Amino acid sequence: SPSADPTPVYTWSFTNGTTLSPSSRYTFSSGTLTIASPTVSDESMYTCTATNYLGTSSADVFLEIQVPPVITNQLPQTTLVHLGSNLTLWCNASGKPAPNRRWRLGSQLVNYPNVRTEGPNSERLVFSKVLANQSGSWSCEVFNPAGGTGTATRIVVQTPPVIALIVVLV
Repeated sequence: SPSADPTPVYTWSFTNGTTLSPSSRYTFSSGTLTIASPTVSDESMYTCTATNYLGTSSADVFLEIQVPPVITNQLPQTTLVHLGSNLTLWCNASGKPAPNRRWRLGSQLVNYPNVRTEGPNSERLVFSKVLANQSGSWSCEVFNPAGGTGTATRIVVQTPPVIALIVVLV
């Protein structure tokens, strides 16, 4: 907040020179600009100018709008997969800045030699030859500085029948 004696008159403008006028969206108080319900379209460089009879001073400020992540495709409640099959789970999300992801099996971060993440910000979880012990609740957490959310699926690894012969010698 600028200061001067005598008290200056403050104006706000876009860097292209368009002056902002007080309105239901823009209010001004002692050099402070308040934007009601800002949206991504308000992201811009703004200039504050303070003027009194002794001179003028200006400062530029960039307003960055951050948007919490939103998952654009929820994982199915249950995912059935055959033992030894390949599987890809998708966790698409939007947000600003672009959200990062963490994949978990239960509460544990993913750490299997046959499972890897792919794509920008790990949006795909790729299984190469699913193992029987990979059944369980798999989740994708998406987050950025504006917030976070998640989606989950229960993977059920289906296995073929196995007959075990027990020989009893008498």
